[in-house]
Amino acid sequence: MSTPAAIDVFVARCQARAILVAHGQEHLADAVDEMQAAAIASGLVEQLGADGVQAAMAEAFARWR
Repeated sequence: MSTPAAIDVFVARCQARAILVAHGQEHLADAVDEMQAAAIASGLVEQLGADGVQAAMAEAFARWR
């Protein structure tokens, strides 16, 4: 069994947070701030660039807006 890529895990986490936001369990700003911090801590911002991370988050959250 292979280990999932960091971006795949990040996107899954964003999708989960988006569901919480859509159902009123979390504020959008809090979810986005925490996911941005996670992207920085995991090195995704360095790997993909800020625009790449923002695009991944926007796509995940857009489905539930």
